[in-house]
Amino acid sequence: MLKSTIENDIVNRMNEKIIHVNIRSMRKNWDSLKNTISNTDINWEIIILTEINIKQEEIEIYNLEGYKKDTLIRKSTKRGGGIMVFSRENLQVKCKEIIVDENNVLEIEIQHSENKTSTRIIAVYRKPDASRKEFIRNLKNILKKGKK
Repeated sequence: MLKSTIENDIVNRMNEKIIHVNIRSMRKNWDSLKNTISNTDINWEIIILTEINIKQEEIEIYNLEGYKKDTLIRKSTKRGGGIMVFSRENLQVKCKEIIVDENNVLEIEIQHSENKTSTRIIAVYRKPDASRKEFIRNLKNILKKGKK
């Protein structure tokens, strides 16, 4: 018996191999991350790194073979923050910045051409001194607008 389109969609989404790491500085932890990724049996499709803590001119230093890269860094001169997303070259992925105060929020949309659906992931770096309550309220409002 064939599975319904909805069941196939659920199975496809559950099979996506996505990892998030709060790397807390690319400079300090990049080599360790690369070693960890290469020593696992998991073929990650999406790798999301938060708190990358790099400057614009450093973005090109960090690459993974077989992956495309999207980066969102803190616009202020303060240290910390930032998001970097690596996605397999064969995937259709769109990344879009969502403005939530001075925090880093990136919407990652994975397009599934085989069943014309998509998966949305929101990657977030909230500044430690930002109001948690206000941030969550603003993010909820933005996400509600995105559903329409």
